Amino acid sequence: MKLLKILALCCAVLLGFFVQDMLKPSSTSDSAMNVKDYCFLSTTACKQQHVTMTLEHDTAKPLVESQLTVDWPNASKETLLLEVEGLEMDMGISKFLLNKQPNGTYSAAIMLPVCTQDSMTWLGRLTDGTTTVHPAIRMER
Repeated sequence: MKLLKILALCCAVLLGFFVQDMLKPSSTSDSAMNVKDYCFLSTTACKQQHVTMTLEHDTAKPLVESQLTVDWPNASKETLLLEVEGLEMDMGISKFLLNKQPNGTYSAAIMLPVCTQDSMTWLGRLTDGTTTVHPAIRMER
């Protein structure tokens, strides 16, 4: 009887440990989008839905700031919200606020966290609260 209780307790602990993974969708919320549909940021301007995005470096480095500049015509908001999520590895969601500059563009210093892989793709959602575009950042050590 004691062995049965211990076995039941072990099963309950294991189930509790894995239940979040079993209930969580198997991919990110933007899984309907193909990776090729993202606007990969680099020193060359990338345009999506009349929004032009440029990154200071062609590939980001972990824990090294890289300036992101966005030209969003007719945007009235003072800030834009960028959320990025790792494609190859689940590292949570990193959020950045881009502030409106006097020249009308938006910018922010983007610093991505370290991961155990040598390279990683970060898929993003950049929004003004009404419209959303999908940038992607390639990170390499």
